[in-house]
Amino acid sequence: MGAETLYDIEDTEDTTKPIKGEVHLEGHDFNYEIYLLPIIGDDQEKVERDLIKRLGNRMQKGKHCLDIDESTVEQNIENEEYSAIVFVENKNHDDIASGTLQYYDWCEEGKNQLWINDLCRLTTSKQSVSPIKALLKVFENLAKKYAKRLNYVHLMVDNEDEEGSKVLIEIYKKYGFDIVTKNKCAMDDPDNEYTLMRKRIKRRLRLTKKTKSKGGRKSKHRK
Repeated sequence: MGAETLYDIEDTEDTTKPIKGEVHLEGHDFNYEIYLLPIIGDDQEKVERDLIKRLGNRMQKGKHCLDIDESTVEQNIENEEYSAIVFVENKNHDDIASGTLQYYDWCEEGKNQLWINDLCRLTTSKQSVSPIKALLKVFENLAKKYAKRLNYVHLMVDNEDEEGSKVLIEIYKKYGFDIVTKNKCAMDDPDNEYTLMRKRIKRRLRLTKKTKSKGGRKSKHRK
């Protein structure tokens, strides 16, 4: 299949070092690490092995989170199905989350959308503010930086577990996501295995001050 890269391949020489930063939400502080894929650079193999271990060994009650093991991650990296992998952790508690981002045309529109996948939370000290919320914020910021023409970020909820999917849909609604109807995304899903959702990306308008030169300067905004 192959997802499109977020970064400019021609102008990028190394993506082995993660983009690091902090997110502050409702009195909680989170650290994040962003890896842009495909990984390129001298330490490519080393970084890929580390990502395979980290993403493929997320264990919940003795089972791999979402049934994603090392072989699954390795295959997805090999097939270039990830545009980014992100890890988020609460700075003061054992409460972490991770997920992937895919820049791909699942809606079959002739242009790519941004899809959030593989969301997983692991904790021994559950806090009131979920690291998933911080993770979604990081993904939204990635969209603002690397996909400036897009208006939404998307995700899919697996409907196999009917009760579980209802819970997830309500959680994502609280995070600002809405259900996407078939007329807005014609993904090939005849059996309705997934509920598609999306969230509008909030972009700030950046206005420039008028100058005293003749005629002044028109205000501009970043799309």
